[in-house]
Amino acid sequence: MADNVESMNAVWEWGGAVAYARIAAIALVVGLSGAVAEAQAEQMVRYNRPVWRNGHRVLYHGAWRGKGAAAAHAKSSDDDDEEDDSKPAKPKIASSHEFIVLVDTDDATSLRMATELVNSAKAAGLKARAWAGKTSPAALAKLVASDGGDFVVTAIDAISADPKTAELRAKAPLAARLANEPLVVVARVGVEDVKQLDGRRVSFGQADGVADASGQALFATLGVAPQVVHEDNSTSLGLLASGKLDALVMLGADESRALNEAAKGGKLHALDIPWRDELAKRYAPMRMTAKDLPNLTKPDATVETVSVPFGLVAIDAADGSARATQDAPFVSAMFERSEPLIGVGADPKWREVNFAAETDWPRLAPARDWIEKHRRDGDPALDAFREKAKTTDDSPAAAPALADRLYSDLLRSGAPQP
Repeated sequence: MADNVESMNAVWEWGGAVAYARIAAIALVVGLSGAVAEAQAEQMVRYNRPVWRNGHRVLYHGAWRGKGAAAAHAKSSDDDDEEDDSKPAKPKIASSHEFIVLVDTDDATSLRMATELVNSAKAAGLKARAWAGKTSPAALAKLVASDGGDFVVTAIDAISADPKTAELRAKAPLAARLANEPLVVVARVGVEDVKQLDGRRVSFGQADGVADASGQALFATLGVAPQVVHEDNSTSLGLLASGKLDALVMLGADESRALNEAAKGGKLHALDIPWRDELAKRYAPMRMTAKDLPNLTKPDATVETVSVPFGLVAIDAADGSARATQDAPFVSAMFERSEPLIGVGADPKWREVNFAAETDWPRLAPARDWIEKHRRDGDPALDAFREKAKTTDDSPAAAPALADRLYSDLLRSGAPQP
């Protein structure tokens, strides 16, 4: 996976884990070669129908399939894959272009999602890479002007909320709405409230990085004016530990191994972000636990923060442009091979993704065309539920009761649940 991300000075937090995984994979192949002679002892059973995996016919499976509680548990993963792979591999998608997906490597979640999107494209027969790069609104504008890359995985809150960026959004349309990511403020011991950060040193990651614009916009909305510092997450964590920095604003904190390791010393913790009406224009409220942020909160405590919307944005691909047409194969690969990403048993972040979600951001023409072509007939019950959701009170005070009532209505409607 690390080979998919290229940068002169990029450091991948889990590079060691990838290397370990590769060694383990080689060991597994060697082990399987030696285990052929023991197949009879393993009680291998021949499939009674054609089963295909990655375009190759598979003849045997383990005798455990279909037996007892263990088999019932395994059915949710292996057996579902077996049904999906029982057909020959999907045809490859033709394109000689090498697609470049830019991503900020300081954001562990974005990095993983970009890599998995690239892998889906490669599985469709396309050439694709994930490259490390800056992804702020200012950086996106520079990419559009210089034709730098094809897509970027980035936070879309700052751009979508600013009327001045309408021209930029038209030139950089949205290919797909991705999952929200929590924005986490990590503070040193002695800082217990985000208001205490007024006038203090706070790192927003690298200048023009993924957390820079979103983090500074959030602090401005909260009325907090810190001393802005721009350092990458690794450097910032070291400064926090030494007391030379008061806080770090992060996206992808719940997937950052570097943060988890740095917090083991007990000198760091996550701050609550108090919800306010004006935050609803850009963010959604989010509650995190010690499971999400180990070592940053007490086992029985929660952290109230906000989540930031993310998207896959096409670079310099306005309607009618050659770039938009060029992007079509990548979009088709993303949509047509999305099941491993968002299907049953998928990573929770991908389970939140709805590629066809409506937004006020212009959609990339090939994505819009694909969705229209494959759109299913409307569900009257679901349509009625959506209309009710649009007309309900959206004030923070009413939010908990509103959520319960709408969800109950959704269950009664018989419509597909999120």
